[in-house]
Amino acid sequence: MFNWFNADAAKNLGHLLAEHIVSNLPQEMAMENDRFLIKKQEVLQYLTMKIYQFNLMQSMNFYKKVQFAKSFKLHLAGSGFQERAISNMLGFVMSKLNKNS
Repeated sequence: MFNWFNADAAKNLGHLLAEHIVSNLPQEMAMENDRFLIKKQEVLQYLTMKIYQFNLMQSMNFYKKVQFAKSFKLHLAGSGFQERAISNMLGFVMSKLNKNS
């Protein structure tokens, strides 16, 4: 029962993925569609792989997804990303969570 509310792993994943974006994908790349396509694809592949690995070990209920999104957004916002870039990246990662579950 209480495991349903234990969102530590989801928060940590959100922080880890956001940190990878901050380190490897400058904001202008996150918002551009074509100009930095190869670099952006590398980062998106890494995110997809990490999320896939996470999905194999845990399932994400609604509460955990909210906590993940909050952690992810706050880290990107705290790193100076604009709302448009945050929304682009958040939409991508949220579409991958428990996609195959």
